[in-house]
Amino acid sequence: METNTDDIPTIVPYIASSVQRAPAIIICPGGGYSHRAEHEGGPIGHWLNTIGISAFVLNYRVAPTRYPAPLLDLERAIRYVRFHAAAFSIDRSSWGAWILSRWTSRIDCGHTV
Repeated sequence: METNTDDIPTIVPYIASSVQRAPAIIICPGGGYSHRAEHEGGPIGHWLNTIGISAFVLNYRVAPTRYPAPLLDLERAIRYVRFHAAAFSIDRSSWGAWILSRWTSRIDCGHTV
């Protein structure tokens, strides 16, 4: 039996080279949950590095996997980056991605913004 690696979420770090701790962002390439747009992952991670921002490209689960799997993958990625912040020299003073994930969860549950 062949294993489909698209069923296994992964995260690819793009760490900014800096003597100071860098801010970080998790990139979730678009694709309508049917695929992930490659041009919205690594190239954006490299560009963010040039302006001093570390990036993590999340290869979240897509079709045939369905919601809420991609959201769960994002939440796990946020926990991973937060836990390993010191190892990646991440500035822990801002956690906007966590707030964003909570906000998107509220929209999906029918709450208005």
